[in-house]
Amino acid sequence: MGGTRAFLAGRPILLQAALDIAGAGLVWATFAQVENPDVLLHVVWVVLALDAFAFGLRVTAVRILLASAAVVAYSTVAAADPAMLTLDLEEWPLMVLIAVVVAVMADRLSAVSRRYAGLYRQASSRLLTAQEDERHRLARDLHDGVGQTVAAIALNLDAAEGALRNGDVDVASALWSVQRAQRLAGFALDEARGVAVRLRPPRLAEAGLVAAIRELADRSATFVAVAADPSLARPGLLPLDTEVEVFRIVQEALANALRHAATDKLWIDLRTAAGRLEVEVGDNGIGFERRHRETGLGLAGMAERATAIGGELSIQSIAGSGTRVRLQVELPWPATASSQPAGAEASAIGDA
Repeated sequence: MGGTRAFLAGRPILLQAALDIAGAGLVWATFAQVENPDVLLHVVWVVLALDAFAFGLRVTAVRILLASAAVVAYSTVAAADPAMLTLDLEEWPLMVLIAVVVAVMADRLSAVSRRYAGLYRQASSRLLTAQEDERHRLARDLHDGVGQTVAAIALNLDAAEGALRNGDVDVASALWSVQRAQRLAGFALDEARGVAVRLRPPRLAEAGLVAAIRELADRSATFVAVAADPSLARPGLLPLDTEVEVFRIVQEALANALRHAATDKLWIDLRTAAGRLEVEVGDNGIGFERRHRETGLGLAGMAERATAIGGELSIQSIAGSGTRVRLQVELPWPATASSQPAGAEASAIGDA
């Protein structure tokens, strides 16, 4: 209906002029007795209904009043002139009511369309903002992590070169600088791999979402328990772009728990229910109050990611009672009958 109305109103001036000309022509034909006046005035109300559908009540109200005045004028003239056919006015109030209802519905449709268009623009803007923030974080990680480490490697190699070029060769100092450069190179490699994983975890395409989440838990700095329905542990569980977004949401939820929850128990559960993948990241930590949800912890970014893939995200947290982040995404294949990970494989994963 919205698309049809947009098509009709695509050239509003021309369309309005055409409808006005058609209405005026039909009124003239009614007074000229070109055809049965009841038929002609019924067509006038059809034109008014189209006008109401395309332009709403504000524009159509004046035309409804003009058409009503034309009906009254014709009835007055016909009563004084026996040669003119009289009108059946029983349907006239119904025609007015139909035109008004169509106009009101069109106005409501237009308001809803504008509202959803605004929400879509807002969601797109927030998603772009989240992506831009992620790019800034990656750039900062590269500069502050890999970049600084590589600079330190260069300084240590310069020191080793200086010791070797010294007339009194300081082998111990040169060896120490080289060894330190080697250690720093290992750190830089780990940091570069971490950035690469944040860009697109390679395990997603190779072994699937469950394996990538297990690897994410394995790299965490505290105890994490991962439980998954065995039917989910395969590559291609979801479209790759969707799997990336699910992974990012889990990654953000896990990072929030590690940074803020002060917890001694952290878990990630993956199961199927009613044709959907359900992922839960939970902890028994300190939780957070509702007022923090809109200002921090990356919750807005997680919500935007969930919306982008057609998922549903819910966050339950009570101060002092822990937090649970649940994501539901439609599966492209039939779910198992069980909604719980019966016989699910679980792993307790400690420090990396």
